[in-house]
Order: sequence, then C-alpha cells, then structure tokens
Amino acid sequence: MITSRLMLVGENIIQDKSSDSLMIYSLIENITSVSFPYFFQNFELLVTLDKEDLDEDTQSCVIRVFNNDYEVISYNANVSFFGQNYTRVFYTINGIAASQPGNLRIEFHLGEQKLNSYFIKLEQIDLSL
Repeated sequence: MITSRLMLVGENIIQDKSSDSLMIYSLIENITSVSFPYFFQNFELLVTLDKEDLDEDTQSCVIRVFNNDYEVISYNANVSFFGQNYTRVFYTINGIAASQPGNLRIEFHLGEQKLNSYFIKLEQIDLSL
C-alpha cells in the first residue's frame, strides 16, 4: 500500500543530490491580497511517498487544485520509485487563478485514493477607511 508522509508547497524547492537534502524557499501557507482573482505565477509541490515491496514500482497519480470547492485544474503524473521503497515527487504548477478568498487546496491522488492534501489560506485585505 502506497502512503504519503509529507506534502508541502513553496516558491522554489531544490534537491541537493550529493547530500540528498532539500532546500525549500518561501514555504507558502497564507496569501493576502487586496483583490481577487489572485494569480499564482508558479509554485512547486513536494510529496514524499512510501511503498511496500509488493507495490508496483511505477504509479499513475493525479494532482488536483481547488479554490474552495471549485476544481481549478488537475494534472496527471507518473511516479517511479526506481526500485526503492521511498520517493520524492516534485511538481511545478504554473499559471493558475484563485477566484475568491478562502482556501487553495492541492490534493495528491493515487487512483481514487487521496494520499495527501495541502491548504493555502487566501485572505482579502479590506482597505476601506
């Protein structure tokens, strides 16, 4: 059975292959805007996955992005474990718009099973005096 231990979103995620370490720049947890829609130029997603020995080495996954309950976009992704029982999935999400305040929810699915989700709080600033 495939499981996910971690999912996060940042402006930039870099993997140092020589030390097998990650550098996450500008973890995205909250967005505050004067107006909506709010346009995300791009952000990067990191998901860590574990599998058991009998699980297939390559898996078909879906990344779904929601603004509140409205699905903004979905992406198909193939994940390979390269013969290991652990892998990291890096995915860049480009050019999406959140039409209203609330939440931006990113979900990582394996088939019909949601393995993990990440929420970004979206707030609108009231500039009225």
